[in-house]
Amino acid sequence: MHIKQITKPLDIPVIAPIFQGENSWIDSIINLHTSGEELISNKIVLLAISKVEEDIISIQKIRSSIYSLSDTKLGANVVDAGVYNSIDLETDIEILGNAFAELIEKRCIPVIYYASHIYTLSQYQVYKLQNRLSNAIFTDAFINFKYEVDPLTDFNFLNRIISEINTHLFNLTHLGHQSHFIDDYLPHFLENLNFDVYKVSEVRQNFNDIEPYFRRANFVSFDLLSIRNSDYPKNLLNIPSGFSIEEACKIMRYAGSGQKINSLGLYCDNKKLIDSTSAYTIALLIWYFVEGRTFSIADTPNYNRDSFLRYIVVLESLNTEIVFYRHKKHNIWWFEVPVSEDISPTQNVIIPCSISDYEIATKNEIPNNWFKAIKRYS
Repeated sequence: MHIKQITKPLDIPVIAPIFQGENSWIDSIINLHTSGEELISNKIVLLAISKVEEDIISIQKIRSSIYSLSDTKLGANVVDAGVYNSIDLETDIEILGNAFAELIEKRCIPVIYYASHIYTLSQYQVYKLQNRLSNAIFTDAFINFKYEVDPLTDFNFLNRIISEINTHLFNLTHLGHQSHFIDDYLPHFLENLNFDVYKVSEVRQNFNDIEPYFRRANFVSFDLLSIRNSDYPKNLLNIPSGFSIEEACKIMRYAGSGQKINSLGLYCDNKKLIDSTSAYTIALLIWYFVEGRTFSIADTPNYNRDSFLRYIVVLESLNTEIVFYRHKKHNIWWFEVPVSEDISPTQNVIIPCSISDYEIATKNEIPNNWFKAIKRYS
């Protein structure tokens, strides 16, 4: 289903002159409905979701903030698809999932904003339609899993993904949960499923170590409740703790740089009108995602070994070795993981990692990421 068929155009927003430089996005973003051009490949497609008429006021405020930002040669990569008017949840998931699958086939990246977190299911729907496994990253102050599954809400929709008999989720990385908001068992529950779980303080302690997860991921679901209230006042729970806007923008740049990422959701509770600060927070997250995508690195050891240095680290404790690769120019890392023959009979799988994994191995210790990867692929 073509994205143009399910969305409606919105008027070009008014931009405050104080924010409008010589080259803002208003001069370069492509309007899907008025440009007269067919949607071409390698574009980032912005889409808001409206449930009630009042939502358009908030969406226009966000769009005004987006259009006012500095272009720096980024805006030409962005298509504004306008707004999708919600019908009901299950219908929305099916319609949006089909539209996103078509966009992804054209190598476009749908970016959903101003929608409740449960619409992550529309991103996941793509992989059900294509019958393939996915790697996901959730950034959230909460872990949206509860044993009570009826009715489906923002706080339990993860049940549907994890509990499916034939789930299309291969791996989940959950970033930014806050221990004082969740049941103790939840992080352990996800870790027992061999998923990666990091609370805010753990991410903050080694921020660069989360970057490889974005090079592995297929879709990113970011709940704005993970941002502290001072940087995102629309946070209905008035949470004073969480990521700063600078940290959230860094996460978005990592997300944009991930070559395998083909959809992004920026989710918020839309029960009240958005304020100017929160609108700019959403706009900044989009801007840094686009910047990350614009300057992302396509090189991997799978396709271009000449760009990489190869390191072999012997783990005497296991009587085995780990092969690492480092990009000569960009200093980003991968390691090899042995896999069962039914997955890859001829070669090991090469997975993004961090320099920390290499440093741990040189101390004759087993990198946890490598060990968990072996369990996933065995």
